[in-house]
Amino acid sequence: MGVEIQAAQVDVNVWATPKDHGFKAWAYDLSLGGSSSLTPTAGVLYLSKIVVRSAFLASNIHLNLAFAGTGLSNTFVGIITASGDQVAVSADASTTLETPGFKTIPVTTPVTIDQVGSFVWVALVVGGLSSAPQPRVSPVSNIAVTNVNLTAATARAASQLTGLTTIPSSITPASNNFSAGQFWCALS
Repeated sequence: MGVEIQAAQVDVNVWATPKDHGFKAWAYDLSLGGSSSLTPTAGVLYLSKIVVRSAFLASNIHLNLAFAGTGLSNTFVGIITASGDQVAVSADASTTLETPGFKTIPVTTPVTIDQVGSFVWVALVVGGLSSAPQPRVSPVSNIAVTNVNLTAATARAASQLTGLTTIPSSITPASNNFSAGQFWCALS
């Protein structure tokens, strides 16, 4: 005589999802974006990883600024694939990032993100500044923890290059430098 056991259906999604907030994907739950922030250096490319769980059309990049920048010029956000190719970029977002708070920045040409099972990076570069806009970062500000078990080419939070005034058409992911804090970002 056999015993039949039925497993209860359990919702393992205890955290909010990007779709709960009208996004297609994000770096992490926006409630985890702490009070600390990233202070970009002019001309450096900053990267925040977003895992692609399903294909979608990306038209906007979202940031949450703890502090506004001043005297900004040549400030761009974009999307870079895991292989290092830039697939989308915004127009100059200098004026947008001169006020704090939640930001929606359109890309110049919407792009289909279909690297399911892989990832993309949201890229940020501020070409010139008097004071830097400061995106909120995760409360974990330890390079070893943020990028544990990752390589430079698969970093969750990274930076690279200097002297930039726009997001380059391609990067070499293996040249990434680990960053301590991953800035919050989302795509829609």
